[in-house]
Amino acid sequence: MSQPQADIVTQAVPPATPGEPPRLRRLQLATSLALLATVGGIWLALDVLARRHQEAFVANAQAQWKRINGRYYHTAGLHDTVDYVMLEDLPRGRYDLGGAYYIGGSNMMTAVNPWVLDPPIRQLVHNWALPGANHQQQFLFLRYMVEQEGILRAGGDKNLVVLGACYGLAADVSQNENKRVLSSSFAKQGLYDFDLDSGLRRIQCHPLERWLRIEKFRCAVFVRRMLARAGLMKDRTLEGFAPALPPDGETYRKYWIDYMGPDWQANMDRQVEILREMIRYLRQRGVHMVVVQTPVAGWHKGLPYVEAYAERLHRVCGEEEVRLMDLSGLLNDTHWADSSHPNYAGSVLLHDRIIPLATDHLRRLGLIDDAQARRCLLGQGQSP
Repeated sequence: MSQPQADIVTQAVPPATPGEPPRLRRLQLATSLALLATVGGIWLALDVLARRHQEAFVANAQAQWKRINGRYYHTAGLHDTVDYVMLEDLPRGRYDLGGAYYIGGSNMMTAVNPWVLDPPIRQLVHNWALPGANHQQQFLFLRYMVEQEGILRAGGDKNLVVLGACYGLAADVSQNENKRVLSSSFAKQGLYDFDLDSGLRRIQCHPLERWLRIEKFRCAVFVRRMLARAGLMKDRTLEGFAPALPPDGETYRKYWIDYMGPDWQANMDRQVEILREMIRYLRQRGVHMVVVQTPVAGWHKGLPYVEAYAERLHRVCGEEEVRLMDLSGLLNDTHWADSSHPNYAGSVLLHDRIIPLATDHLRRLGLIDDAQARRCLLGQGQSP
């Protein structure tokens, strides 16, 4: 009796239609492609909005910087200055022609403003100062740019490096608040690794994957900033400009005492010797150099670091026969936005003293003319 029941069950199953599986597969494929196209379209639209936001963001930040006479970090509308350097400025350089490069810390980043220059000159003048970096980290970064990115491909003598110098660059960053700042700044895009042992390293990936990572990062910054402005999350991205802080010499001095640490003299000796190594490294490659001793506000002058660093710096520059431009007294205490960064007025003064180093070099190479050089001065009609 079991066999007939099995036959009944078998007969109850309707036969499969021969053409149904191909139709189903075509439907699934069409649905998947439509979904992919929708997601891709949304992503591309978001990317376009993010790029337009960058332009508007930079224009607004620079206008606010001038209006409030505050501090300005150029981020190109991205997260921080490292993003500007690696994602925006580095790719557009004309390294086949030569150029001028400003290397230093955050006070150099706020002192010279090549991003307000004419677009062709921006391809030749680069501010690659890294906030929070000491001389050792700057040297590691510079070596990467020379040896991996080939910025000296036009020949060393076609290039000028301006090294910003101040006592804050002689601290042991492994012992202060900047221990992981630079490493995390480079790592967050998924494109670079950076540490004091191996230096800066580019993560290898397919060019398409690299482009996708960059655009994903660009969109993420845009979305976070929009959510923050809607009050839905805390904005972890720099707004670029910041109001000037009330002068507070006692607080500033305490900050720098903590920053430099108890072993500041030994650390300073080591970092200044690394600066010497950097000078020799560039000289071996025929690069033109100028060391700029950046301004110091009055509230620093009661600390032991200013004179100690200046003595070491002048000795090294004299022994290495490299030009030293001493601007330590250029600004007065009304020119500061905080303990060590100039406000708009101070930045214009500094820019107009430092940018001619680059424009004079480019004029000698025949890459710009006198009129273009004059337009690079902020105090003569040009403004951010």
